[in-house]
Amino acid sequence: MAVNLTGNPIFTRDRLTWLAYLALGFFSYLETLPGPIMPFLQTELQISYGVASLHFGAFSLGSILIGLAGNQLTDRLGRQRSFWGGAVGMALGIGLIAWCPWVAGTITGAGVMGVAGTLLLVAIQALLSDHHGEQRTIAFAESNTVAGLGSILATIVVGSLAGTLLGWRAAAGFAIIVILALLIYFRQDQIHGREFDPGGRAEQGQANVQAARLPRRFWVYWLVLLLGSGVEWCIVFWGATFFEQGIGFEKATAASTMSIFFGAIVIGRFVGSRLARHLPSHTILLLAQGITLIGFPLFWLAPYGPLNVCGLFIAGVGIGNFYPMALATAVGTAPHLPEQVSARLTLAMGLAGLIAPVLLGWLADRMSIQQAYGIVLPLLLVAGGLNLATKRELFSKV
Repeated sequence: MAVNLTGNPIFTRDRLTWLAYLALGFFSYLETLPGPIMPFLQTELQISYGVASLHFGAFSLGSILIGLAGNQLTDRLGRQRSFWGGAVGMALGIGLIAWCPWVAGTITGAGVMGVAGTLLLVAIQALLSDHHGEQRTIAFAESNTVAGLGSILATIVVGSLAGTLLGWRAAAGFAIIVILALLIYFRQDQIHGREFDPGGRAEQGQANVQAARLPRRFWVYWLVLLLGSGVEWCIVFWGATFFEQGIGFEKATAASTMSIFFGAIVIGRFVGSRLARHLPSHTILLLAQGITLIGFPLFWLAPYGPLNVCGLFIAGVGIGNFYPMALATAVGTAPHLPEQVSARLTLAMGLAGLIAPVLLGWLADRMSIQQAYGIVLPLLLVAGGLNLATKRELFSKV
Protein backbone atom coordinates (compact mmCIF):
# COMPACT_ATOMS: atom_id res chain seq x y z
CA MET A 1 0.00 0.00 0.00
CA ALA A 2 1.41 3.41 -0.95
CA VAL A 3 1.91 6.00 1.79
CA ASN A 4 2.51 9.74 1.78
CA LEU A 5 5.31 11.66 3.50
CA THR A 6 3.48 11.52 6.84
CA GLY A 7 3.25 7.74 6.69
CA ASN A 8 -0.51 7.68 6.06
CA PRO A 9 -1.84 5.45 3.27
CA ILE A 10 -2.59 7.18 -0.04
CA PHE A 11 -6.15 6.83 -1.31
CA THR A 12 -6.01 5.32 -4.82
CA ARG A 13 -8.70 4.86 -7.45
CA ASP A 14 -8.34 1.85 -9.74
CA ARG A 15 -10.73 0.49 -12.38
CA LEU A 16 -12.97 -1.18 -9.80
CA THR A 17 -13.23 2.06 -7.86
CA TRP A 18 -14.22 4.00 -10.98
CA LEU A 19 -16.68 1.30 -11.98
CA ALA A 20 -18.35 1.61 -8.55
CA TYR A 21 -18.38 5.41 -8.83
CA LEU A 22 -19.93 5.41 -12.32
CA ALA A 23 -22.45 2.73 -11.38
CA LEU A 24 -23.55 4.81 -8.40
CA GLY A 25 -23.92 7.81 -10.69
CA PHE A 26 -26.10 5.68 -12.99
CA PHE A 27 -28.14 4.49 -9.99
CA SER A 28 -28.62 8.05 -8.75
CA TYR A 29 -29.63 9.31 -12.20
CA LEU A 30 -32.40 6.72 -12.45
CA GLU A 31 -33.40 7.03 -8.79
CA THR A 32 -33.85 10.78 -9.29
CA LEU A 33 -35.65 10.60 -12.63
CA PRO A 34 -39.18 9.84 -11.30
CA GLY A 35 -39.20 13.15 -9.38
CA PRO A 36 -38.78 15.60 -12.30
CA ILE A 37 -40.91 13.50 -14.68
CA MET A 38 -43.79 13.12 -12.22
CA PRO A 39 -45.55 16.40 -13.21
CA PHE A 40 -45.59 15.13 -16.82
CA LEU A 41 -46.90 11.70 -15.79
CA GLN A 42 -49.58 13.29 -13.62
CA THR A 43 -50.81 15.34 -16.59
CA GLU A 44 -50.67 12.53 -19.17
CA LEU A 45 -52.19 9.82 -16.98
CA GLN A 46 -54.54 12.17 -15.07
CA ILE A 47 -53.52 10.94 -11.63
CA SER A 48 -53.71 12.56 -8.19
CA TYR A 49 -50.91 13.24 -5.72
CA GLY A 50 -51.85 10.07 -3.89
CA VAL A 51 -51.67 7.84 -6.96
CA ALA A 52 -48.46 9.54 -8.10
CA SER A 53 -46.92 8.84 -4.69
CA LEU A 54 -47.55 5.11 -5.24
CA HIS A 55 -44.66 5.16 -7.72
CA PHE A 56 -42.35 6.30 -4.95
CA GLY A 57 -43.92 3.81 -2.57
CA ALA A 58 -43.39 0.96 -5.05
CA PHE A 59 -39.75 1.93 -5.48
CA SER A 60 -39.30 2.00 -1.73
CA LEU A 61 -41.12 -1.30 -1.24
CA GLY A 62 -38.66 -2.91 -3.65
CA SER A 63 -35.82 -1.40 -1.63
CA ILE A 64 -37.31 -2.78 1.58
CA LEU A 65 -37.51 -6.30 0.15
CA ILE A 66 -33.85 -6.26 -0.79
CA GLY A 67 -32.93 -4.51 2.46
CA LEU A 68 -34.42 -7.42 4.39
CA ALA A 69 -32.69 -10.13 2.40
CA GLY A 70 -30.04 -8.32 0.36
CA ASN A 71 -26.98 -9.79 2.06
CA GLN A 72 -28.27 -13.37 1.67
CA LEU A 73 -29.20 -12.69 -1.96
CA THR A 74 -25.85 -11.14 -2.86
CA ASP A 75 -24.07 -14.02 -1.12
CA ARG A 76 -26.03 -16.45 -3.29
CA LEU A 77 -25.77 -14.55 -6.57
CA GLY A 78 -22.30 -13.15 -6.00
CA ARG A 79 -21.40 -9.49 -6.41
CA GLN A 80 -20.82 -9.79 -10.16
CA ARG A 81 -24.39 -10.91 -10.91
CA SER A 82 -25.90 -8.66 -8.25
CA PHE A 83 -24.07 -5.66 -9.68
CA TRP A 84 -24.88 -6.08 -13.37
CA GLY A 85 -28.28 -7.66 -12.83
CA GLY A 86 -29.28 -4.71 -10.67
CA ALA A 87 -28.03 -2.19 -13.24
CA VAL A 88 -29.89 -3.82 -16.14
CA GLY A 89 -33.02 -4.23 -14.01
CA MET A 90 -33.06 -0.52 -13.21
CA ALA A 91 -32.92 0.30 -16.92
CA LEU A 92 -35.86 -2.04 -17.59
CA GLY A 93 -37.85 -0.45 -14.77
CA ILE A 94 -37.43 3.11 -16.03
CA GLY A 95 -38.47 1.87 -19.47
CA LEU A 96 -41.80 0.73 -18.01
CA ILE A 97 -42.33 4.06 -16.27
CA ALA A 98 -41.58 6.02 -19.41
CA TRP A 99 -43.41 4.02 -22.06
CA CYS A 100 -46.15 1.98 -20.38
CA PRO A 101 -49.53 3.71 -21.03
CA TRP A 102 -51.19 2.31 -17.88
CA VAL A 103 -50.71 3.44 -14.30
CA ALA A 104 -50.40 -0.16 -13.07
CA GLY A 105 -47.48 -0.65 -15.47
CA THR A 106 -45.67 2.52 -14.46
CA ILE A 107 -46.04 1.65 -10.77
CA THR A 108 -44.72 -1.85 -11.51
CA GLY A 109 -41.76 -0.27 -13.27
CA ALA A 110 -41.01 1.76 -10.15
CA GLY A 111 -41.09 -1.42 -8.08
CA VAL A 112 -38.70 -3.14 -10.48
CA MET A 113 -36.37 -0.16 -10.17
CA GLY A 114 -36.50 -0.40 -6.38
CA VAL A 115 -35.62 -4.11 -6.29
CA ALA A 116 -32.92 -3.98 -8.94
CA GLY A 117 -31.49 -0.64 -7.88
CA THR A 118 -31.13 -1.66 -4.25
CA LEU A 119 -29.43 -4.90 -5.27
CA LEU A 120 -26.97 -2.79 -7.26
CA LEU A 121 -26.50 -0.37 -4.36
CA VAL A 122 -25.73 -3.15 -1.87
CA ALA A 123 -23.09 -4.53 -4.24
CA ILE A 124 -21.52 -1.08 -4.80
CA GLN A 125 -21.30 -0.22 -1.11
CA ALA A 126 -19.91 -3.61 -0.11
CA LEU A 127 -17.37 -3.42 -2.93
CA LEU A 128 -16.12 0.02 -1.85
CA SER A 129 -16.05 -0.98 1.82
CA ASP A 130 -13.96 -4.09 1.20
CA HIS A 131 -11.81 -2.49 -1.49
CA HIS A 132 -10.78 0.58 0.52
CA GLY A 133 -10.94 -0.64 4.12
CA GLU A 134 -10.28 2.12 6.64
CA GLN A 135 -10.40 4.70 3.85
CA ARG A 136 -14.01 3.80 3.09
CA THR A 137 -15.24 7.23 4.28
CA ILE A 138 -13.31 8.92 1.46
CA ALA A 139 -14.60 6.35 -1.05
CA PHE A 140 -18.20 6.79 0.13
CA ALA A 141 -17.93 10.59 0.02
CA GLU A 142 -16.39 10.63 -3.46
CA SER A 143 -18.77 8.04 -4.88
CA ASN A 144 -21.73 9.98 -3.57
CA THR A 145 -20.34 13.12 -5.17
CA VAL A 146 -20.54 11.27 -8.49
CA ALA A 147 -24.05 10.19 -7.48
CA GLY A 148 -24.94 13.85 -6.99
CA LEU A 149 -23.72 14.59 -10.51
CA GLY A 150 -26.01 11.83 -11.77
CA SER A 151 -28.95 13.47 -10.01
CA ILE A 152 -28.10 16.86 -11.50
CA LEU A 153 -27.93 15.30 -14.93
CA ALA A 154 -31.38 13.74 -14.49
CA THR A 155 -33.04 17.08 -13.76
CA ILE A 156 -31.16 18.89 -16.54
CA VAL A 157 -31.94 16.21 -19.13
CA VAL A 158 -35.66 16.17 -18.28
CA GLY A 159 -35.92 19.96 -18.22
CA SER A 160 -33.95 20.36 -21.44
CA LEU A 161 -35.69 17.65 -23.45
CA ALA A 162 -39.25 18.22 -22.24
CA GLY A 163 -39.86 21.06 -24.70
CA THR A 164 -38.18 19.37 -27.69
CA LEU A 165 -39.38 16.81 -30.21
CA LEU A 166 -37.57 14.10 -28.26
CA GLY A 167 -39.65 14.82 -25.14
CA TRP A 168 -38.98 13.93 -21.52
CA ARG A 169 -39.00 10.19 -22.28
CA ALA A 170 -35.64 10.53 -23.99
CA ALA A 171 -34.15 10.88 -20.50
CA ALA A 172 -35.02 7.19 -19.94
CA GLY A 173 -33.53 6.22 -23.31
CA PHE A 174 -30.30 7.95 -22.33
CA ALA A 175 -30.01 5.70 -19.26
CA ILE A 176 -30.32 2.56 -21.40
CA ILE A 177 -27.48 3.78 -23.62
CA VAL A 178 -25.31 4.46 -20.56
CA ILE A 179 -25.71 1.00 -19.06
CA LEU A 180 -24.86 -0.62 -22.41
CA ALA A 181 -21.69 1.49 -22.59
CA LEU A 182 -20.66 0.48 -19.05
CA LEU A 183 -21.30 -3.20 -19.79
CA ILE A 184 -19.10 -3.06 -22.88
CA TYR A 185 -16.24 -1.08 -21.32
CA PHE A 186 -16.04 -2.99 -18.01
CA ARG A 187 -17.05 -6.44 -19.29
CA GLN A 188 -13.68 -7.98 -18.35
CA ASP A 189 -13.58 -6.64 -14.79
CA GLN A 190 -14.42 -9.09 -12.02
CA ILE A 191 -16.37 -7.72 -9.03
CA HIS A 192 -15.31 -10.05 -6.25
CA GLY A 193 -16.61 -10.32 -2.69
CA ARG A 194 -15.07 -11.58 0.53
CA GLU A 195 -14.96 -15.10 -0.87
CA PHE A 196 -12.06 -13.97 -3.06
CA ASP A 197 -10.03 -12.49 -0.19
CA PRO A 198 -6.46 -13.59 -1.01
CA GLY A 199 -5.59 -13.87 2.68
CA GLY A 200 -8.36 -16.37 3.26
CA ARG A 201 -9.59 -14.45 6.30
CA ALA A 202 -13.13 -14.22 4.98
CA GLU A 203 -13.46 -17.97 4.35
CA GLN A 204 -12.10 -18.81 7.79
CA GLY A 205 -14.51 -16.50 9.53
CA GLN A 206 -17.52 -16.83 7.25
CA ALA A 207 -19.60 -18.76 9.78
CA ASN A 208 -18.85 -16.19 12.47
CA VAL A 209 -19.65 -13.33 10.11
CA GLN A 210 -23.04 -14.80 9.19
CA ALA A 211 -23.88 -15.37 12.85
CA ALA A 212 -22.69 -11.94 14.04
CA ARG A 213 -25.20 -9.40 15.22
CA LEU A 214 -24.98 -5.73 14.42
CA PRO A 215 -24.12 -3.57 17.46
CA ARG A 216 -26.60 -1.23 19.13
CA ARG A 217 -24.71 1.84 17.92
CA PHE A 218 -25.33 0.72 14.35
CA TRP A 219 -29.10 0.81 14.92
CA VAL A 220 -28.90 4.36 16.25
CA TYR A 221 -27.32 5.48 12.99
CA TRP A 222 -29.78 3.31 11.11
CA LEU A 223 -32.54 5.46 12.63
CA VAL A 224 -30.59 8.66 11.85
CA LEU A 225 -30.34 7.53 8.23
CA LEU A 226 -34.04 6.61 8.17
CA LEU A 227 -35.06 10.12 9.25
CA GLY A 228 -32.48 11.89 7.10
CA SER A 229 -33.47 9.89 4.04
CA GLY A 230 -37.09 10.82 4.68
CA VAL A 231 -36.08 14.49 4.43
CA GLU A 232 -34.16 13.89 1.21
CA TRP A 233 -36.90 11.81 -0.42
CA CYS A 234 -39.53 14.46 0.29
CA ILE A 235 -37.47 17.07 -1.54
CA VAL A 236 -36.31 14.79 -4.36
CA PHE A 237 -39.75 13.34 -5.12
CA TRP A 238 -41.92 16.41 -4.58
CA GLY A 239 -39.54 19.33 -5.10
CA ALA A 240 -40.41 19.89 -8.76
CA THR A 241 -44.13 19.63 -7.99
CA PHE A 242 -43.71 22.08 -5.09
CA PHE A 243 -42.07 24.65 -7.36
CA GLU A 244 -44.76 24.18 -10.01
CA GLN A 245 -47.91 24.08 -7.91
CA GLY A 246 -46.75 25.80 -4.74
CA ILE A 247 -44.51 28.55 -6.15
CA GLY A 248 -45.95 28.89 -9.67
CA PHE A 249 -43.06 27.81 -11.90
CA GLU A 250 -43.66 26.22 -15.31
CA LYS A 251 -43.28 22.40 -15.42
CA ALA A 252 -40.01 22.44 -17.37
CA THR A 253 -38.64 25.27 -15.21
CA ALA A 254 -39.62 23.45 -12.03
CA ALA A 255 -37.84 20.29 -13.21
CA SER A 256 -34.72 22.25 -14.17
CA THR A 257 -34.73 24.16 -10.87
CA MET A 258 -34.20 20.91 -9.01
CA SER A 259 -30.75 20.71 -10.64
CA ILE A 260 -29.78 23.47 -8.17
CA PHE A 261 -30.59 21.10 -5.31
CA PHE A 262 -28.50 18.33 -6.78
CA GLY A 263 -25.72 20.77 -7.61
CA ALA A 264 -25.70 21.79 -3.96
CA ILE A 265 -25.53 18.12 -2.99
CA VAL A 266 -22.44 17.70 -5.16
CA ILE A 267 -20.81 20.77 -3.57
CA GLY A 268 -21.65 19.50 -0.10
CA ARG A 269 -20.27 16.04 -0.83
CA PHE A 270 -17.10 17.43 -2.37
CA VAL A 271 -16.48 19.51 0.74
CA GLY A 272 -17.39 16.49 2.87
CA SER A 273 -14.86 14.29 1.05
CA ARG A 274 -12.14 16.84 1.87
CA LEU A 275 -13.25 17.14 5.50
CA ALA A 276 -13.31 13.35 5.80
CA ARG A 277 -9.51 13.37 5.66
CA HIS A 278 -9.41 15.36 8.91
CA LEU A 279 -12.71 14.93 10.79
CA PRO A 280 -14.71 11.85 11.86
CA SER A 281 -17.79 11.11 9.81
CA HIS A 282 -20.25 11.63 12.70
CA THR A 283 -18.94 15.19 13.17
CA ILE A 284 -19.38 16.01 9.49
CA LEU A 285 -22.89 14.56 9.68
CA LEU A 286 -23.76 16.87 12.58
CA LEU A 287 -22.50 19.91 10.63
CA ALA A 288 -24.59 18.82 7.64
CA GLN A 289 -27.73 18.54 9.76
CA GLY A 290 -27.19 22.06 11.12
CA ILE A 291 -26.81 23.51 7.62
CA THR A 292 -30.02 21.78 6.51
CA LEU A 293 -31.91 23.24 9.46
CA ILE A 294 -30.95 26.67 8.15
CA GLY A 295 -31.87 26.05 4.53
CA PHE A 296 -35.07 24.01 4.69
CA PRO A 297 -37.31 26.61 6.40
CA LEU A 298 -36.26 29.15 3.75
CA PHE A 299 -37.08 26.72 0.94
CA TRP A 300 -40.40 25.84 2.55
CA LEU A 301 -41.73 29.17 3.79
CA ALA A 302 -40.12 31.99 1.79
CA PRO A 303 -42.73 34.18 0.03
CA TYR A 304 -40.49 34.93 -2.96
CA GLY A 305 -39.38 32.36 -5.56
CA PRO A 306 -35.64 33.21 -5.60
CA LEU A 307 -35.56 32.89 -1.81
CA ASN A 308 -37.16 29.45 -2.03
CA VAL A 309 -34.47 28.47 -4.51
CA CYS A 310 -31.78 29.87 -2.20
CA GLY A 311 -33.15 27.80 0.67
CA LEU A 312 -33.20 24.75 -1.58
CA PHE A 313 -29.50 25.26 -2.33
CA ILE A 314 -28.51 25.65 1.33
CA ALA A 315 -30.54 22.59 2.31
CA GLY A 316 -28.94 20.62 -0.52
CA VAL A 317 -25.43 21.43 0.71
CA GLY A 318 -26.34 19.92 4.07
CA ILE A 319 -28.41 16.99 2.80
CA GLY A 320 -25.56 16.01 0.49
CA ASN A 321 -23.62 14.55 3.41
CA PHE A 322 -26.52 12.82 5.17
CA TYR A 323 -26.15 9.53 3.36
CA PRO A 324 -22.36 9.16 2.87
CA MET A 325 -21.52 10.20 6.43
CA ALA A 326 -24.28 8.15 8.06
CA LEU A 327 -23.18 5.23 5.87
CA ALA A 328 -19.51 5.59 6.80
CA THR A 329 -20.32 5.92 10.51
CA ALA A 330 -22.67 2.95 10.47
CA VAL A 331 -20.24 0.74 8.50
CA GLY A 332 -17.55 1.69 11.01
CA THR A 333 -19.58 0.06 13.78
CA ALA A 334 -19.32 -3.34 12.00
CA PRO A 335 -16.68 -3.17 9.23
CA HIS A 336 -16.50 -6.98 9.04
CA LEU A 337 -20.13 -7.19 7.84
CA PRO A 338 -20.26 -4.99 4.71
CA GLU A 339 -23.12 -6.75 2.91
CA GLN A 340 -25.25 -7.04 6.03
CA VAL A 341 -24.66 -3.40 6.99
CA SER A 342 -25.33 -2.21 3.46
CA ALA A 343 -28.52 -4.24 3.16
CA ARG A 344 -29.90 -2.98 6.47
CA LEU A 345 -29.08 0.62 5.56
CA THR A 346 -30.88 0.28 2.24
CA LEU A 347 -33.82 -1.04 4.26
CA ALA A 348 -33.79 2.26 6.18
CA MET A 349 -33.73 4.20 2.92
CA GLY A 350 -36.55 2.09 1.53
CA LEU A 351 -38.72 2.60 4.58
CA ALA A 352 -38.02 6.33 4.45
CA GLY A 353 -39.00 6.45 0.80
CA LEU A 354 -42.13 4.41 1.42
CA ILE A 355 -43.36 6.48 4.36
CA ALA A 356 -42.20 10.09 4.04
CA PRO A 357 -43.00 11.08 0.42
CA VAL A 358 -46.16 8.95 0.34
CA LEU A 359 -47.37 10.63 3.53
CA LEU A 360 -46.51 14.02 2.06
CA GLY A 361 -48.46 13.20 -1.11
CA TRP A 362 -51.45 11.98 0.91
CA LEU A 363 -51.42 15.21 2.94
CA ALA A 364 -51.05 17.34 -0.20
CA ASP A 365 -54.32 15.87 -1.52
CA ARG A 366 -56.04 17.13 1.63
CA MET A 367 -54.31 20.50 2.00
CA SER A 368 -51.73 22.44 -0.02
CA ILE A 369 -48.39 20.89 -0.88
CA GLN A 370 -46.70 23.69 1.04
CA GLN A 371 -48.59 22.78 4.20
CA ALA A 372 -47.82 19.11 3.64
CA TYR A 373 -44.09 19.90 3.65
CA GLY A 374 -44.44 20.66 7.36
CA ILE A 375 -43.74 16.99 8.12
CA VAL A 376 -40.08 17.47 7.15
CA LEU A 377 -38.99 19.73 10.02
CA PRO A 378 -39.66 17.17 12.82
CA LEU A 379 -37.68 14.57 10.88
CA LEU A 380 -34.70 16.92 10.76
CA LEU A 381 -34.89 17.81 14.44
CA VAL A 382 -35.12 14.22 15.69
CA ALA A 383 -32.29 13.01 13.41
CA GLY A 384 -30.05 15.83 14.61
CA GLY A 385 -30.87 15.13 18.23
CA LEU A 386 -30.03 11.43 17.90
CA ASN A 387 -26.73 12.15 16.21
CA LEU A 388 -25.79 14.76 18.78
CA ALA A 389 -26.57 12.42 21.66
CA THR A 390 -24.52 9.62 20.12
CA LYS A 391 -21.64 11.98 19.35
CA ARG A 392 -21.48 13.08 22.99
CA GLU A 393 -21.37 9.45 24.03
CA LEU A 394 -18.43 8.91 21.71
CA PHE A 395 -16.56 11.86 23.21
CA SER A 396 -17.19 10.60 26.70
CA LYS A 397 -15.32 7.40 25.85
CA VAL A 398 -12.22 9.20 24.64
